[in-house]
Amino acid sequence: MAEETSQGAQTTAQLAAFNQAEHSAEKTASVHQRLLVIGDGPNDFGHETELDAATYQTLSVLHKHNYDTVYLNNNPFSFSMENACGATVIMGDPSDVATVRQVIESEHITSIVPTVGGLTAMRTVEELIAHDYLDDKHINVLGMPLTTVRLINNPALMNQTLRDLGEPVITSQVASTTSDAFDIARQVGFPVIVKSVAPRGEGDRVLAENADQLDAALSAAFERSRTRQVIVDQSIVGLKEVSFEVLRDARGTELLLGAMEDMDPVGIHAADSIEVTPIQTLTDREYQKLRQAAFRVARRLHIVGVMHVQFALDPVLDNYFIMKVNPYYDRVSAMLSRASGYPIALVAANVMTGISLPEVRLSSRFAKRTALIEPVLDHVVVRFPIFAFDEAERRGVKVDRQLTTVQKSVGATLGIGRSLEEAMLKAMRAAHYHNRDFAFDALAKLSDNDLIQQLIHPHDNRMMLLLEAIRRGYQSDELAELTQIDEFYFHKLRNIYNLEVDIAAHSGSEEWLQRAKYYGFSDGLIAQLWQTNADAVMNQAHTAGIIPTYKTVEPTAGEFSEVVPTFYSTYELENESRPLADNTALVVTTGAFRLGDGAAGEYVMSTVISELHQQGIKTVVVNNNPNAISLIPQLTDKQYLEPQEISDILGIIDLEHPRWVFVPGNRLKLIGALRLRHINVIVINKDKASKAAQDGDQFLTRIVYHTNKIGVADPAEVAQTDYHAPTHRLVVDNQGVPGIDAEPGSMRQSGFYNTLFSAFSGHSRMVTTALPFPEFGLLNKGTGINWIRMLVRALLDKTTAADRRDFSQGPFITATRGDVEMVDIPADLDRRWHANLPLVGAQFKLGAKINVKFPYEFKIIN
Repeated sequence: MAEETSQGAQTTAQLAAFNQAEHSAEKTASVHQRLLVIGDGPNDFGHETELDAATYQTLSVLHKHNYDTVYLNNNPFSFSMENACGATVIMGDPSDVATVRQVIESEHITSIVPTVGGLTAMRTVEELIAHDYLDDKHINVLGMPLTTVRLINNPALMNQTLRDLGEPVITSQVASTTSDAFDIARQVGFPVIVKSVAPRGEGDRVLAENADQLDAALSAAFERSRTRQVIVDQSIVGLKEVSFEVLRDARGTELLLGAMEDMDPVGIHAADSIEVTPIQTLTDREYQKLRQAAFRVARRLHIVGVMHVQFALDPVLDNYFIMKVNPYYDRVSAMLSRASGYPIALVAANVMTGISLPEVRLSSRFAKRTALIEPVLDHVVVRFPIFAFDEAERRGVKVDRQLTTVQKSVGATLGIGRSLEEAMLKAMRAAHYHNRDFAFDALAKLSDNDLIQQLIHPHDNRMMLLLEAIRRGYQSDELAELTQIDEFYFHKLRNIYNLEVDIAAHSGSEEWLQRAKYYGFSDGLIAQLWQTNADAVMNQAHTAGIIPTYKTVEPTAGEFSEVVPTFYSTYELENESRPLADNTALVVTTGAFRLGDGAAGEYVMSTVISELHQQGIKTVVVNNNPNAISLIPQLTDKQYLEPQEISDILGIIDLEHPRWVFVPGNRLKLIGALRLRHINVIVINKDKASKAAQDGDQFLTRIVYHTNKIGVADPAEVAQTDYHAPTHRLVVDNQGVPGIDAEPGSMRQSGFYNTLFSAFSGHSRMVTTALPFPEFGLLNKGTGINWIRMLVRALLDKTTAADRRDFSQGPFITATRGDVEMVDIPADLDRRWHANLPLVGAQFKLGAKINVKFPYEFKIIN
């Protein structure tokens, strides 16, 4: 065993369990069991597509080991529901206990897998436990004992368990009334943190600095709590926030899978913070202390799988607090998996079934003992949050941009580089590829008073603000005191500022062009500094032979032979990426999770990739979303974790020479630039939700497919829907709307289109647009036909006879033989952003669900 265990892996004797129930999580699961994988439900803040990506990988592992599996979900943008690896798929609400009980009984379930369903699954299982249902039915939970599930949903019990273990936790008490909560606040002193016990939805932590703020926070927290209780915590705002991810198998073997530190201090929600891995500012003593603490917690909770522990570290007093324990797959798991190349979801799924780490067998892409190796990075990765405040302000709605303990970002990008400076700039470029405000002098007109206020009370633009403060002469120690950000980061930002000054002073210099590229400056940023255009910079770089090289993202930092096909760019001598075969398609995805499309963009483009793979075409994917489905290792032949600016895409095209380049239809500048260079671009056409949908109007639609290639009527009608916010309804009866012809002005290329008709005024025509990506979720889930795959086949001139039959059968065919409803889920933006007007309409949604009266088996024709 010692020979098979990497340095840092620890094998411990199995601890005595709390009780008999706790032993069940550490037993090997029987292959004769029938497993229920509980899905994630609708997307929302803090819940993008990372769980769907983990679910697909988990289902593939269970299928490989011959488990009889059932998967329950109602998310219209779930890729896993349409690619379930042999599992029986049930359309139903995973958050509804009655639905889950019905599925358990009708499908004869013996074990439950909640670890890829996030908080939705954990809360459902906790409710089943509370009613003794699982004990009565003799149903196991894989990955952890039932007592641990109870702790996850009860912070007070979790804190007591951690105290019993000797781990420091924040002083906190439970309150059942407003009066009790104020008594606690007076006892611990302001500021305090307020959070709900057993909250509905994401559990927010709200900072209250005075009595008025506490009163408002309590009102919201009591309302969100299923038990009408809140927890009042001592505030530790200003400490350093660090996350550790550990993996433990049933034998007690433990690995540290990675750690991230937030550049921002405690007091800003972790999802809104700029996060960095590997750890940059902890001493080895601090690092080892937190590492051992994470292992102790995993042992105490008898975890079999992954666990994320969030710490608040006080380097001055040399102590720490445990803030959060997540014994399931989450965004930290996804980020660390992307950063290191270690297949966390695949290994965790194997371990959950009772397979020990030395026995885990991965594909030939990985070294023989990859599962048993603690990942090591030879690069730096930065996660950069994306905010959508501009979407509101374009509608004339004022919002509060100040960052707090409540999450306000809607997505994130990552940047990878050989240095922190390079990774930071690439992450920022990935987040702002379409934003004209991403300029070094964007805040030059900000007054000194406003600058100081935003340094103390940070806003979403804080990276540019910090650079502006350095530009105005603030010293690193001053900025560290004002912001509570470690002084180390200001030295790095000062390097970026100095580079900016030097590059601007050496316009046209090949030497400085090489240096700028090495540190992550794009053609567009260099063009700003040289007062020229990006094409001129790009041409100069090509003429001078300044071209990117690509390095592998793999978990051993080159120590073992791996063929993991994931790459990032830099400007060094050795290129580790080699082009694939001639029959290759490059797919540019939709990138980070954003308002409006939400998960739909990733769902559509991942299905495009999957169909290309099925057609025997090698796929190369460009993405920078750490939570992406399209970055699943089994789904693609090659991946580039890169920004999606024109120069980044062209660099990859120059190396790979793809036969096709697939691009989502909203990337108009990129499409134009590629076509100008006579590159074979295939557009997956799309449009934003129509103004009628944005305004929440009621309307009817015809959805058609337009092409002259597949030998059917043009346009071929696929479906009719009606929309009455927030419900989209796929109907089985003709609504009496007029027929439509292909319109040269609005149907310029092959693809799906919808024509909107007024629900009033005699069904008068309103507008024809390319079909918004979210509507594909309703189409596919509602009809049981994968129209996205059919679209890809048509675009490749590979339409089948079955495709022509489905296109020709006309509308009104649904999977249920009745109307199917997709309901937009309110994103709660008014409360999070403190908007002065309601934020309504399709462009402000993050998720949706398929309304189901009774759960039913969902099947799809792929």
